[in-house]
Amino acid sequence: MFTAPTAMNRIAIVDDSEINLTLFKALVSRIPGCVPECFVQAEAGLAWCLEQRPELIIVDYMMPGMDGLEFVRRLRESPACAELPLLMITANVDKQVRYEALQRGATDFLTKPVDRIEFDARVRNMLALGESRRHLADRAAWLADEVRKAKSHRDWTIRELIRDYKELVLSTLAESTQRSYGRNLKRIENGMGAMSVQSVAPADVVAQIERVKAGWVELFTLWCALRGIFKHAAGKKLIVASPCAGIQLEAIIGKRPEKRTRLMLTDDEIAVLMNADMNLENLLSVRILLATGVRISELNNALKANVHLEEKRWHIPKTKTGNAIDIPLSKAVTEWFETLIDIAGNSDYVLPARSRARMARYDGDAAVSKDAMREAIDYWIEQHSPKIRRFTPHDLRSTMKSHLRKLGVPREVSEMCLNHKLPGVEGIYDQHTYYDERRIALEKWSDFLIKSLRKKPCSK
Repeated sequence: MFTAPTAMNRIAIVDDSEINLTLFKALVSRIPGCVPECFVQAEAGLAWCLEQRPELIIVDYMMPGMDGLEFVRRLRESPACAELPLLMITANVDKQVRYEALQRGATDFLTKPVDRIEFDARVRNMLALGESRRHLADRAAWLADEVRKAKSHRDWTIRELIRDYKELVLSTLAESTQRSYGRNLKRIENGMGAMSVQSVAPADVVAQIERVKAGWVELFTLWCALRGIFKHAAGKKLIVASPCAGIQLEAIIGKRPEKRTRLMLTDDEIAVLMNADMNLENLLSVRILLATGVRISELNNALKANVHLEEKRWHIPKTKTGNAIDIPLSKAVTEWFETLIDIAGNSDYVLPARSRARMARYDGDAAVSKDAMREAIDYWIEQHSPKIRRFTPHDLRSTMKSHLRKLGVPREVSEMCLNHKLPGVEGIYDQHTYYDERRIALEKWSDFLIKSLRKKPCSK
């Protein structure tokens, strides 16, 4: 049972007889979806077929100049036309002619005089054959592409995935994210690097999180890094779905702890911190934060022009978190600032940016990232396991305030050392800056810290 073609089919008819062309054109036009293209000159018909590649070609065997056999031979020389269905019309019943035509590439034959019903059937069969060949070719191309993709991705390891993720995704994120993710990607690489991406199961992801001994925030960042790389893998079709899907982080590490109160480091903890095994910039930054009690943002954004070494004074402009204030500097703190300024080189900042990407974003000069100190502290605690509780840069303010009170510094002076506004009516009417009182208090505190330097406690 034949079905009418559903798509528009172009059928080229090549015959030197005008009568035959008219007949074949009428027969083709009766088939739904078929459009005849007629050529009385074989050369013209061949040129059109090579360019347009119709769905079917009907060509006469006996023609002057270029006959049907030569037509077929030249047509098949073109790779694009090698599989086009071709129906040859001939009055010659000699088998040798048919054999030669088949060898040249003819698909089927019709013998003159042409029977209308047979013509209709053979044309439909040729069109169905062509459609099947095109479908198979498309299918073969699709399968070949899928095989190519599978071969290109089948050997990817987690290590290779991380490398690709860093290059294409992580490099576009904020500098602080690059650092925090970078630490955790290293953990993932150490724990899962040799594994095939396709072999990773949800249990492997859970095991990776459980292996890391860190605080809730750091584990959350690890979880974000894991989701990031496997989302990247799914986007590249390395995997069908992320193994992180369905995992509940709270079931692994519990709920996020309640916001803790600020802690005060003990004398022994201060001694450990003052002698911490950090790079010089981070160590001096920690000491200055502890010695002055300033906010981390105030030190991060400190300009060299505002640090007056000869006067032993540091001017902090007004910000949304605090009023403008002049911080008196002890001899030790002045020396720490002097060292940092020397390290900073040509930058306008006491603590310049540490990555080329960040400097590029700010036209070549920028302050260090706001997260740099917190990350440096976390890294030191994690890598060296010092005898000190986990703390934040802001805890250094509460530590200084508490120890100033232990050293006998009046409450209002200790409050002013932190650039706090005095409470109530006192804060409204008392406009005294307490500069001299703060200088005495901070020098007393600095002396205490210098003594801690000399203790050099064991950090393990």
